Formats: sequence, C-alpha cells, structure tokens
Amino acid sequence: MNIDIPFLERWKSKMLTGHKTATSRSKRYGNIGDTFTCFGVTFQLVDVSKQTLTFVAVHLYDFEGCSSPEQFRRVWEELHPRRGYIGSDKVWVHRFEKVAEITGDEGSAPCLTWKKAIRCPGKR
Repeated sequence: MNIDIPFLERWKSKMLTGHKTATSRSKRYGNIGDTFTCFGVTFQLVDVSKQTLTFVAVHLYDFEGCSSPEQFRRVWEELHPRRGYIGSDKVWVHRFEKVAEITGDEGSAPCLTWKKAIRCPGKR
C-alpha cells in the first residue's frame, strides 16, 4: 500500500544517502511492506514498532539521522514544542529502506533492489 509520511526538507540529503532510515512519530503511519515517496524516491517500511522516546534517543538516534541522543532530543523538542521530550512517551518507530525499480531481461518481471537484498517476482 502506498502511504504518505511527511518529512522536512532538512532530512532530504540524509534520507537519499541512507543516513536517515527511521522516523519516530506519535501515530502509526503504515505497516511493514508499505511504500512512500519522498524527495522523488520511493522508500519501503521494513519495520514498525512502538518504543519509548528514551529507547529511540539512546539506541536509534543514528537511524533517525542524528549524531547523538542529545541531538535527537533537541530535534524532538523543536518539532513538538507543546509537549516536548518526555522519555516515557511511546512513539511509533518506522524503519525504511530506499527502493529502486529496475527491469531485467525483456519479458521478465521487474525486480525491486534493496540495500540488503534483491527480490524478483517469480524468481528464487
């Protein structure tokens, strides 16, 4: 299913280079396998889980495109000025990978190329 997940322009280069592969949100935007297009590129959700903000800050800050837990906290507070950062709050973590469609030999099914795997419909 194709979904919409909004991202600020400042995340563009990190997403396109694979330095941001997760986004934590207060609501769930999709399920594993769903795709979204952002900055002209298609991404696919590879994991969706509910975690505390503290867990995200400590263990997933780099997947979020941040250089440290402190930077993740600052970004979260900037984006959520009313509530701020409360470590015990539960959020939905959406992990994603860039997906590109390529075509194989004439008459063969298109393949989806991922960072870690190649999956071709009808092929093993």
